[in-house]
Amino acid sequence: MAISTDRPLTNLEKITLILVSEGKTNKEIARERGCSHHSVNDRLQNIYFKMGVHNRSQAISKGFRQGILHCNTASIAIALILFSQLIQDMDAQRIRSHKKTPNRIQINRTIRTSENLI
Repeated sequence: MAISTDRPLTNLEKITLILVSEGKTNKEIARERGCSHHSVNDRLQNIYFKMGVHNRSQAISKGFRQGILHCNTASIAIALILFSQLIQDMDAQRIRSHKKTPNRIQINRTIRTSENLI
């Protein structure tokens, strides 16, 4: 059971929470902050305890409700751009895969041609 305390998050804990909210893994946060991923994990456990939550999702949600995290328009714009790029990449991959795979008409023509040769 998570216990919420009255102790506020330290600046390092706030930075860690912000990086978690950006979707970074513990190892990515450790690389960015110049510490070990064990230190990041310990810091997250302190955040969970202080906020009275059990996991990253709950910490992020509570961070927004408490005003620690803010959703600004730049973040939304970046997310939309990345999402748009992902869709374009998926469409391009789908188109490429269709060009490589023969369609039913091409297969039937090949079969008829081979039958005529026999």
